[in-house]
Amino acid sequence: MDYKDVTRAILAKADIVEIISSCVQLKKAGREYQACCPFHNEKTPSFTISPQKQFFYCFGCQAKGDAIGFTMQYHRLTFKEAVIKLAKHYQIPLPSNQSTRENIDRSLYKQMREITLLCKRDLHNDTNSNRYLQKRGISEQTINQFHLGFTGPLYQDFIQKKMKTDLDTLKKLGLVSINDHGNHRAKFYKRLLFPIQDTTGKVIGFGGRVLDDHRKPKYLNSPETVLFKKRHILYGLWKFKKTKENHVYIVEGYMDVVSLSSQGIDNAVACLGTAFSDSHWLVLRRFAQRATFCFDGDNAGKNAAWQTLIRILPEIQPQTNAYFMFVPDTHDPDTFTRTFGKKAFFELSKKAITWDQYLILHLKKTHDITTINGKASFINEVTKHAKSIKDPSIKKALLEEINSQYKKQPTNKRTNNSTATSKNRAQALTNIIISILSKKDHKEWHFKHTLDFLNLYDEQQSIIYQWLNQCENTPSISGQGLLSSLKDQATYTTCTDIIHQTEPSTFNTSILTNNLYKLAIANIDQKIQVLLKPDNNEQLTPYDKKLIQALIHEKKELQHKKLLSSTAESI
Repeated sequence: MDYKDVTRAILAKADIVEIISSCVQLKKAGREYQACCPFHNEKTPSFTISPQKQFFYCFGCQAKGDAIGFTMQYHRLTFKEAVIKLAKHYQIPLPSNQSTRENIDRSLYKQMREITLLCKRDLHNDTNSNRYLQKRGISEQTINQFHLGFTGPLYQDFIQKKMKTDLDTLKKLGLVSINDHGNHRAKFYKRLLFPIQDTTGKVIGFGGRVLDDHRKPKYLNSPETVLFKKRHILYGLWKFKKTKENHVYIVEGYMDVVSLSSQGIDNAVACLGTAFSDSHWLVLRRFAQRATFCFDGDNAGKNAAWQTLIRILPEIQPQTNAYFMFVPDTHDPDTFTRTFGKKAFFELSKKAITWDQYLILHLKKTHDITTINGKASFINEVTKHAKSIKDPSIKKALLEEINSQYKKQPTNKRTNNSTATSKNRAQALTNIIISILSKKDHKEWHFKHTLDFLNLYDEQQSIIYQWLNQCENTPSISGQGLLSSLKDQATYTTCTDIIHQTEPSTFNTSILTNNLYKLAIANIDQKIQVLLKPDNNEQLTPYDKKLIQALIHEKKELQHKKLLSSTAESI
């Protein structure tokens, strides 16, 4: 019997209702079962289990699968780990001396563990490396949790002896290199050592950093070995897995991961000497529902962010959303958090944008959509990227968003009129809000409501979002200051035209808040009209219907908040 036979036996014997009910409270609903989805936060159950099909599906986040798929996602296991877990539960014998991966000598793991322990002792006895870690703000607890070490005398002595007795093992583990004279020597020498662990916690490689910046290279990683495959490994993933968090931050290097952990941010991972790839994404999305890529705010960071998006785009799925955030130019995640603290990092994280927003915003910067040629080029490129996405529901949603926002819809007159009405209303409200904000004086003003409800998408509405953020960061900024912030952007002329064409408005906070809610509601109406297609209801998919219901619910909530806001203003 091999693992394929074991998989068939599990699916034949397993009861998906029994498996899921041991983790989630289920409620009978006709021939099926329902529950609040364990893979995303929700108040109304949208998670459905079919005993007949032995399959689960969530209408909210689109998570789906069989008994093995649920076990993988819920317990954060690899396919093989999930098969072994279920095989033991159902007393199905596992294949003996077989592995889905190449056979690995288990003693190699023992060697890596022994080196890790020796380097921990070296670190304990080395004053310079401890002084360096203290200067970088790395706590004793973090040092122990990540098993940090130093390649000092104990490590060097071990490698020297091993080279005489078992050089082949050192070569297999990538722990020796060849000098200019053709002689073997220790791969790492007087470096701070970062043990790299796989998803089961075993040490499979090392990263080394010099204690000063004079020696080169500053960072050195283990080469590819029988244990260490860079394209499948993320530093810190083992620790993140143990936190049971659903949100993960992806940063540049292991020092960022360690530093963030010292500041109380334990849900961060990093690549090891290679760019983030689709292989890394396939590994990471098993463990997280939200992944926020954290980049430096300089040009190099922005370029890395774009390249990352292009690599992961084909593998984007509904159950794991990708976000992008940027720290200020003069900082990286490590220095930003040490300078401003954990709270500031989380506040910056709240301003992260989703992958689709980043895709559109980036392409807008390289295409002048105020011209016919520029708009056509923009639509062609964003459509090309959308078509690279493998997941049909994500691809469909993005293409529909592009069509609704940037293409004229060839629908029937009734639909066009309804959509046009919503669009015209949204445009009028946009103009009013921009005009009001442009009249702001220097008095401090804080926007008391979260920006999340706005759902602002087009270029003119993004001006509003940008200005409200500036008011939050600098409450005393004037309307002239807000306008000046756009001078180097393509939207500056658009904004000045709106202000000149709109009737003069005074800066009234209650009128401004009321119009912001109206705009958010008008945006929702516009989306609903695009989805409804009144003369073609038979073409609506179950996903479309669920989306319309969610939009109607969101609209009612906004109307209620608008009423509460108006009441509060009048008191």
